Amino acid sequence: MKQIEVVAAIIRKGDKVFATQRGYGEWKDWWEFPGGKMEAGETPEVALKREIREELSAEISVEPYISTSMRPPAGSPEKSSTACGGCRRTCN
Repeated sequence: MKQIEVVAAIIRKGDKVFATQRGYGEWKDWWEFPGGKMEAGETPEVALKREIREELSAEISVEPYISTSMRPPAGSPEKSSTACGGCRRTCN
């Protein structure tokens, strides 16, 4: 089974957590943490910074790694998610 490596940021401010709502595709209108697929040769930290810069036009610092998940949704290819927590986001 094909493995797709993705990263997601958990961006917090106090007791609030930032999530984005998908605007397209099969999961349109579902909520998710911002992030995306890792490119060949990228570390999770580099991929996460790139994805946040592309999606949110923001620069972040990546703090402690949280976990890797290998639980694919029903009917989806197997996915591995890397989440980094406690990111500090600086908007441009």
